[in-house]
Amino acid sequence: MKKVIAACLVLSVLLGMVTVFAAGSATDPLISQNYLEGSYLTSLKDNVNSTLNASLTTALSRLNEANRTYESIQFAETFKLMTLTQMQAVKLYQGSSFTLGTGAASIAISRGVVINATTGTAVPSGSQLAQNQRYFCTENTSATITAVSALTGLIDGYYSPLSGYLPPSSSLRFEDVSRDAPFFPAVSFTVTNNILNSFNGWFLPDLSMSRVDYALILHRLEGSPPPQRPTVFTDAADLSEFHRNALAWANECGILFGWDGRVFPRDLLTRGQMITMLYRYNTYKGGNSFFNNNALDRFSDTNDIALGDINGMKWAVTHGIIGGIGDRVIPQMLMTREMGATVLYRYINNFIAPIPPPV
Repeated sequence: MKKVIAACLVLSVLLGMVTVFAAGSATDPLISQNYLEGSYLTSLKDNVNSTLNASLTTALSRLNEANRTYESIQFAETFKLMTLTQMQAVKLYQGSSFTLGTGAASIAISRGVVINATTGTAVPSGSQLAQNQRYFCTENTSATITAVSALTGLIDGYYSPLSGYLPPSSSLRFEDVSRDAPFFPAVSFTVTNNILNSFNGWFLPDLSMSRVDYALILHRLEGSPPPQRPTVFTDAADLSEFHRNALAWANECGILFGWDGRVFPRDLLTRGQMITMLYRYNTYKGGNSFFNNNALDRFSDTNDIALGDINGMKWAVTHGIIGGIGDRVIPQMLMTREMGATVLYRYINNFIAPIPPPV
């Protein structure tokens, strides 16, 4: 009997606890209001996503900062064709090699030993390279090859392109670009290095640019190499040889495409299309193609970006090649000569070699 009474007492206590702390009661400390309203899981998901996104942004920022020093170092897994214009240079590291095909070049050895792998002899610093002979950097070696004249060659291993460009000139004068304009260094740099032209003292910064205009700019940036075959586009037949060669080269390198036998060379470029061409050029060069998938999240007009331009825009924003105006990235804005100069200036400085300060 005592056992039965004890059992009843325990049962009554438990039932009392259930009554007092029933789920959903105001006195239940384990149940929150948003749980009762059915918004608990949504709130939890939002908090987790916010925390993860903040952590990812911080991690990517730190990674980019850590890699900034090494961003210009590239790797050619197999023998890669390289074109250098006069006075452009490339730095080789241990295990890398260079074979001169056409043109002339000299070599300056910073440290270590460079071997002419064709003859089996050590190469003195300051030597002129012989064509069709392979120069190999041994352990703990770095050396710089400078184009004495425009050249082509094969490179493999780790290397860094070095600027052979002239610095922006503070003495240049334009009728329509003030020396106080924020884009003056970009304009001065591109004109000084014959990437863009001026016209009797006028730069025409607000003039829109076409597909063929930008193809010509990138072709000049590459050193104006001859295309493997003439252009096959029917709507480019009346253009100059320089423009036809630029179009043919850009098409061969996967930078600019046509359809139905036409390339529409005179169509004006939008910001998005311009960035896509530059992104493809960077890919062709084997440059850093990393981009932050969230790079465009802060802009309100991302729906205006063409599907084919999205990755290029993410890449350009990630690396500071373009920015926005307020909370808009304005991908459909027509590209101008000032924009073209500014974007190329930033790209060269970030991906090819640091641009010297103005003189």
